[in-house]
Amino acid sequence: MQRAVPLLYSLLAGCSSVAWSPPPAGLPTQWRHYQLFVGEHAMVLARDGDAAAEVHERVAAAAATIGDCTGKAPAGGLLIALSAEDPLPVADHAAYGEALRRWQAGLGQGPSSSQPMSFSLRTKPGKSVDVDPALVMHLIAAGIPKDDRTLDLPAELLERSSFAAIVPTDTCLEATCTTLFDAAAEAEGVSSLTITLLSLVAGHPVTMMTTHAGKAVDTVLYETWLSALRVDAATAAMVRARAELPTTSNQHAAATASGEDLTRYVQELWKDMRQPTGGSPFFLVPRPRGPEQAAVPYGQWVAVVDLGPAFDDSLPRIVAEAGKAYAPLRITTAIPGRAEAEQLAAIHRKHGDGAVLICADLPEQAAALLAAHAFFVGGADTKQALAVARHYDADAELALIERTLASDRN
Repeated sequence: MQRAVPLLYSLLAGCSSVAWSPPPAGLPTQWRHYQLFVGEHAMVLARDGDAAAEVHERVAAAAATIGDCTGKAPAGGLLIALSAEDPLPVADHAAYGEALRRWQAGLGQGPSSSQPMSFSLRTKPGKSVDVDPALVMHLIAAGIPKDDRTLDLPAELLERSSFAAIVPTDTCLEATCTTLFDAAAEAEGVSSLTITLLSLVAGHPVTMMTTHAGKAVDTVLYETWLSALRVDAATAAMVRARAELPTTSNQHAAATASGEDLTRYVQELWKDMRQPTGGSPFFLVPRPRGPEQAAVPYGQWVAVVDLGPAFDDSLPRIVAEAGKAYAPLRITTAIPGRAEAEQLAAIHRKHGDGAVLICADLPEQAAALLAAHAFFVGGADTKQALAVARHYDADAELALIERTLASDRN
């Protein structure tokens, strides 16, 4: 039977772009429904060659970055390529969540949040859509302590690996994000035309969600690998910077957050976000606090406009470290008018008229700002400007906004 392995392996290798090698003699070539693929940078357990190749390409990019910073090729790991069709590594989602927390603590990354993961999508205030917990958990990458026996991974494979991790495939991330977005869009009654217009301004929401999820996967992969290699802090920081991983000076920085936490931060940001309408480039979100700020750079906006307090200096660093523009806009009146609208317009022009994320302690005040921008800068009439305010959930302030628009027009 062992003689048939090279032939079988060559046939499987033809399904992907990676040059797979035959597994060394004596190694198990299967685990559960997964097959073993041996690549230059990792051994991958996957349902097929395409899934293995997607994960190995991600690992190859990480290996190149780590090798450039450390001066030598890093010892490879053992990866489980999680496809959308695969059951969770631990069948019960609650037990799997507990395993994820235990693995994180076992790898010395600190315990993840004790709060339960959210398995509903909030589409509007007071409305939500329940989703399958197993679906959401297909977005999560996880390092696995090599001495942990929860999954009963083959000991022979673990002995030949510097670390072990679960890594969702790119196809899995895209499929999962598509399902989640479609559920939210259907519940909120978002038309395909609206989605198309939004895509022209800031990219398709599914693409943005998938990018966010992929960055969270990278964060877990790099942190698990760096921990196994025992690199010094300075080299680890260099790797993170080279890989453009989200980092902050906060003690709960995204660079050391678990994949579960970082994914949750991004999900929470998007739950609370009001998206552009009518060709507007402006996204609006309540200003995150503490570790949740790590999610702010995750989007295709070119700049972040901060309406928050001047004494909080953590968000500027987070945005700057992500390579994006940060601009404070301090509003001293309850309802912003022409002057503030023109300041926002100047910020928008300065950064190439691309998509902008506005973070506000008072989202209704920010909604009034966007109404003023539509009126004084965009040429909208009063009715259209109030429709903008209503879109961004400032219904209770419409009378005050209308009065301010009329006052500042004169």
